[in-house]
Amino acid sequence: MDKRRAYNEESKKLLIVIDIAIESFQKYMPVGMNQSQIDRIVSIHEEWKNEIINTSPESKNLKSLKYRIEDVFTYFIDGSGETVAYFWKKLEEENLNYKYENKLKKILKRGTINNIHDYNHVIDMIVVSQQLGLISSEDSKMLNKLLGEFESRKK
Repeated sequence: MDKRRAYNEESKKLLIVIDIAIESFQKYMPVGMNQSQIDRIVSIHEEWKNEIINTSPESKNLKSLKYRIEDVFTYFIDGSGETVAYFWKKLEEENLNYKYENKLKKILKRGTINNIHDYNHVIDMIVVSQQLGLISSEDSKMLNKLLGEFESRKK
């Protein structure tokens, strides 16, 4: 399969995923959020859709799309509740072949933060994941150590 066709197929799938994400937030408002926050989340997702649809030809590659996929999935990968359950159920019904992957556990198993995307993910999700019981306090300590090591390497 050529790269252009692969990009087109993945981008079409991602547009469906974004619609499902929007529907999930609107149908099952996450606990602790208000309508203003949901409206902002929906607006951001709509912006992402527009970026995907209007991507310049030189930016139509799977690597750039991968970063947007991470953006869309961040809340649903490490979150919980009705919003998240509905999202994964709808993805399965649509047969989109996206699987849940706990990226923090993957980083812990690997024992290192490889790049800025991993770093940002850990920064974004460490507190929430511990509060939701997705990682233990020992995992949190290890992730903080890995953050420090990554920051030292980048100086």
